[in-house]
Amino acid sequence: MIFNQEISALYKDDYKIALKAIDIISGRLNIKLPEDEAGFIALHLHAAFENSGVSVTMKNTRLVSELVKNIEDMIDRKIETDSIDYLRLITHLKFAIDRIERGMPISNELLLPIKRKFKKAYKIATNVAKLIGNSLDKDVPEDEIGYLAIHIQRLIND
Repeated sequence: MIFNQEISALYKDDYKIALKAIDIISGRLNIKLPEDEAGFIALHLHAAFENSGVSVTMKNTRLVSELVKNIEDMIDRKIETDSIDYLRLITHLKFAIDRIERGMPISNELLLPIKRKFKKAYKIATNVAKLIGNSLDKDVPEDEIGYLAIHIQRLIND
C-alpha cells in the first residue's frame, strides 16, 4: 500500500493488532499475506473504533500522505519517516484535518510572529492549506496554517 507508513504511524495500535491478525490468518490458513494487508486491516479497525467509515479514514490518510509528498517537494528533500519531526507532522495533519472537517477552529496567539519569522514555512503551509481546503471543500483557518508552519519550519531547519 502506497501510504502504509502513514497508516502504521497514525494508527500505531491498530496497525500492531493488524499485524497480529495477519500472522494468525497466515498460520491458520497456511497462506502468506503481504504486510500491506495490515494497512487495510488497520484502517478498518480504526474506523470501527472511531465509529467512522473506512472510506473517510482512508481518504484522510491518503490526504496526509499526499500532503507530506507535497511538503517534501516544496522543501526539496525527503522527510525521514522514522523521525520525530515526521511523526509530529503527520499527527498534526491528521488532527488538523479532523478539526477542519468538524468546523472546530483553534486559536493561535503566535500567528503574527510565525508569519513574520517563518515566511518560507508559512508560504508552504498556505499552499498545503489550499490542498486541504480543496480536498475537504472547506476553508482552512489562518490560525491552523500558523501551527502547520511551525511543523514545516522544523523540517526546514533539519
